[in-house]
Order: sequence, then structure tokens, then C-alpha cells
Amino acid sequence: MRHDIAYEEADKGIGTRHDADRAMLNELSELNNKDLNWNEFLAKYFTKGIIGVKYKLGLGYDEAENCINLLGINLNDEEFSYLISTTSGQQT
Repeated sequence: MRHDIAYEEADKGIGTRHDADRAMLNELSELNNKDLNWNEFLAKYFTKGIIGVKYKLGLGYDEAENCINLLGINLNDEEFSYLISTTSGQQT
């Protein structure tokens, strides 16, 4: 539910979807597997896998690309990827 709210806020310009994904991954990591039933356990790892791949690929950074374009900054794909990777703490 918090992830959905964070996505909605990102669409309004408050934070990014990438930040929402990172928060969800952190919350999923904090869940103790021993406290989960089988359905919750499977849902945790399925969701963590999907959101984790999306996060690692840098999806959810459409907002950053739009801001760069609005500012009139011309970046090629390699420069944009580098900029995104450095702001997310991931070096490519």
C-alpha cells in the first residue's frame, strides 16, 4: 500500500518511482521469513524479484530524463546512463 501511495506521489512530482521501489525492497528485506506463511513467503520473493530487476535496470527514472530534457541539456545514452547510475549509487 505504501508503494502504491509513493508511486502516486511520484506522479505528482514528489520523489520518484525509483525511490518508491528502493523503499519497498528495504521493507521486504526487513520481513522475517519465520513470521511469514507460505503465501506471504512466496509473495515476498516474487515481488522482491520483480521490483529488484526493475530497480537494478533503473526503470522509474523517466522523471529524471524529462527534467534533463526540460532544462535543454543534451546527453547521449551513455552520458544519461552514467548520470543515473551515479545518482542511484550504482556505477556501471
